[in-house]
Amino acid sequence: MADATTRERSVVDRIAAALDRAEAAVLTLAADRDRAVARATAALTAGDRAVAALDALVAGGQ
Repeated sequence: MADATTRERSVVDRIAAALDRAEAAVLTLAADRDRAVARATAALTAGDRAVAALDALVAGGQ
């Protein structure tokens, strides 16, 4: 009976370790996503500023 309990604990430990690795992977992906969103937001903001500058140039030339 002790051997079965030891094996069961070993299986549970391996499952727990796999879940920990999966959680770490998900957290890494979430952080990567957050950085990508921040970069995209910065690019959109820069684009908006460029459009505003062009609009000002066009308005000034008329």
